[in-house]
Amino acid sequence: MVPEATPVTDDCLDLFASRVRAFRAVGGMVRRPPHDSDQLALWQNEVADYRERFLRSGTADQYPRVRDGLELMCTALHRPLCLLALRNEECHGVLSYAIRRDGDVWVGRVGSKQRSDTPGAGVALEYEIAQMAAELDVAVNGMYLEDARTWHQQLCRRLDVGLARFTSTWTREDCKRLRDGIRDRLG
Repeated sequence: MVPEATPVTDDCLDLFASRVRAFRAVGGMVRRPPHDSDQLALWQNEVADYRERFLRSGTADQYPRVRDGLELMCTALHRPLCLLALRNEECHGVLSYAIRRDGDVWVGRVGSKQRSDTPGAGVALEYEIAQMAAELDVAVNGMYLEDARTWHQQLCRRLDVGLARFTSTWTREDCKRLRDGIRDRLG
């Protein structure tokens, strides 16, 4: 297997910036931890209820990515470190992470409601984790599911580095380029 590296290109930065801009245009914002435990419990319940309504709607089999995204959101909301994509205090996306002993950021679960009235929530979370890593001068690492490979390519992640399959990485330099390039495009 030949490792595939996807550099952070100008096209990638343009795409990121357009999605973050769309999320912010509808009043979206990303909140970093720590989160108020009472408020977090409300978001956990709201997302779980939203997922249950979706599962009972009869359309879950038609939209497996939404179903999976909601499941990932529910899991991520119960992790000690998570970023929240919010709009009008409603949770639209979650990214859980950890800081490893080597200092690098390890992304756990990422999921969003994928609603058309809140575009770009997932990308806004990815931009935030890249900014955090750039501030810490560390890399971002994680794993991807085989059916999410295209998504990770769109994020300009370096995939399958070395002998490890299903790894998804931004180097320190990638994180800085993402932070600076997107910030410049957002004005």
